[in-house]
Amino acid sequence: MMAARIENTPIDQLKQFDMAEELLDAKDIVEYLNIVMEEGDAGELAHALGVCARANEGVRMQIGSCLNV
Repeated sequence: MMAARIENTPIDQLKQFDMAEELLDAKDIVEYLNIVMEEGDAGELAHALGVCARANEGVRMQIGSCLNV
């Protein structure tokens, strides 16, 4: 798939990036937390835990929707 070109796109038309949408399973979540913990910044870790909680909820919802087929 070809990457979207954003060079001339107004900033208000760019999609908002949400790390939680990129964490697709438990392995992704663990890898993300490990990277954040290596930085040693407590504030970033607190933020990352919130991101992971949202990601985990999304993963659980996907699993639940598959089970309700």
